[in-house]
Amino acid sequence: MTSPQRFEQDLPALLEGLYLAGTPDYRDDLVRQVARVRQRPAWTFPERWLPMDFVTERVSTPRVPWRALGALALIALLIAAAVAAYVGSQARLPAPFGVARNGVVAYASDGDIHTVDPETGAVTAVVTGPETDLDPVFSLDGTHLVFQRKATGAGFSFQPRGSEASGSGLLYVVGSDGTELTRVTPEALQSIESYAFSPDGREILISATRDGGSTILFARSDGTDIRALTLPESMAGSEPEYRPPDGAELVFVGNTGGSATGLYAVEPDGEGLRPIVERSGFIFGMPRWSPDGSRLAFTSAGVDWATGGQLLRVNVVAADGEGAQVLGPHPRADLEGDPSWSGDGTRLLISRCLSTDGNVTDGFCDASYAVVPADRSGHGIDLVGPGLEAATSRWAPDDRSIVTSFGRLGSESILWDPLSGRSRSVPWTAPENLSWQRRAP
Repeated sequence: MTSPQRFEQDLPALLEGLYLAGTPDYRDDLVRQVARVRQRPAWTFPERWLPMDFVTERVSTPRVPWRALGALALIALLIAAAVAAYVGSQARLPAPFGVARNGVVAYASDGDIHTVDPETGAVTAVVTGPETDLDPVFSLDGTHLVFQRKATGAGFSFQPRGSEASGSGLLYVVGSDGTELTRVTPEALQSIESYAFSPDGREILISATRDGGSTILFARSDGTDIRALTLPESMAGSEPEYRPPDGAELVFVGNTGGSATGLYAVEPDGEGLRPIVERSGFIFGMPRWSPDGSRLAFTSAGVDWATGGQLLRVNVVAADGEGAQVLGPHPRADLEGDPSWSGDGTRLLISRCLSTDGNVTDGFCDASYAVVPADRSGHGIDLVGPGLEAATSRWAPDDRSIVTSFGRLGSESILWDPLSGRSRSVPWTAPENLSWQRRAP
């Protein structure tokens, strides 16, 4: 039996055949080409500097947890949506001064506090009960009301609804929706002349009679504290008003020796007392800051030495007391007062008594209101109507109208156009001392 010949037995012959095939013709050209190429520098080889086990080690890359990242992104989106929904649901608040959007009108009727929607005439009872509640005033952000509750006697027994609005009084704060009723004055004050919220709403600035004399008080709106403004011993103060925009200063009528000698500014802690206007022989009152706090409107009363008659004039002065000037007096009016700034600070609403026969000192005149330019460029537009001597008027927060109500027991309210002087009746009645709520534009 013959075995097959194995490959290794034929290998020598095959190699010899290949060798005998000869060297390729292109070998020399290939060697010459390679010889011209520069060799790679030895320092470029990583193994010259790093151990080979480090260079050749395989680095494991962790897997990206895409599912977990997707879940976190979804949670973040849900949280952002929830925050946006919460912020959107919160009521936007207006700035404390300047033009704002109209809200409801607050007033007192039959001893209760109400609000009325000036667009629809819908009335809402805010504070009710057997007590006599009067004169609500909105906070500058429109979220709360402060009002007076009349009381009599040392035991503060409250007057029943419908009785005369006299005697001592307490101040209360309530939410504009009637919630969270809070008493802010621990004791009844003999006579409360005026009150208003601070720009931040945390305090109530009060002018009242206390211990037989005029005083200026600060009551916390949460009812936790009350304090008196510290003034020189010989001076009493009344008719205070916070200066815009932050209430860091206030103006008041200074009374020395029984007469109103001038207007003064002071910080709420009693520091920085300074005179704004002082003039012998005149009585000053009704100070009102412009919305930006740069100017002050006020009323001065004195004698017209030429005629012997009394003069009541509206003046405007810079906050530092410079440049006091009468606000464009009407030739038929010697009695002008009660200034109130428009929200944009360009006009003043004033009361005015126009003479019927050229002589207002005889007591015969037509009561009116007027919208007068604050730059003294004219006499303004008169708002003349019957019964205005027993009325109160207020700017609407948006400056587009003026509301006038006729007396505490009046039966009519009207709206004026401050540009034309034309009026129209409205299907609701808000007695005097009304307050118009400010809302964010």
